[in-house]
Amino acid sequence: MSDAKGKRTYSEGSRAKMRESALARGSAGSEKRAEEVRQMMTTIQQEMAANQGVYPHNGGAVSLAEVARRCEIHPNTFHKKNYRQLKGDLDTWLKSLQQGAIVGKTRVRKELTSRANEWKNLYENLADSHRLSETDLDYTKQLLDDERKENKKLRKQLRILLNRLKEQPRSRRNTSQLFDTFTLAKRAKRHKPS
Repeated sequence: MSDAKGKRTYSEGSRAKMRESALARGSAGSEKRAEEVRQMMTTIQQEMAANQGVYPHNGGAVSLAEVARRCEIHPNTFHKKNYRQLKGDLDTWLKSLQQGAIVGKTRVRKELTSRANEWKNLYENLADSHRLSETDLDYTKQLLDDERKENKKLRKQLRILLNRLKEQPRSRRNTSQLFDTFTLAKRAKRHKPS
């Protein structure tokens, strides 16, 4: 059918069917986009959980526009009649997200700076501890060397005294001195460093 100007015209029944078909296609597309948005909300939560509560994209800012960008739809889509319920759900989700996590460029920057400072302090404390341990080790090694030198000196003196004692005639030897000298010699042999 066509009118006087040559344009094609449709009957009321055809128009009603086309309207119903368009609404059905639009509704199916709306449901598909709504499901994509809900999946993106879950993905964003998982990404934030993996990054200790910080959103890793867009400088840490999560917003309606960021969710739309990640879903590859225009932000104005959420203001259409078919998406009002989804927009309400998204706004509620964003508010709950902002209460429990670090969201927003400024807050994320402050949090990351704070974390970096904590790691820097931890590193500096470990470095100080390591330096102290190294100093203590060097001091202990020096003490050990000093004690070994002292031990060597005392052993040498003991040998000299034992040799002198052996050289003395038996009559001049005091038995208690002899016993003490041999006891010291035995102890020295037991504690000889390897």
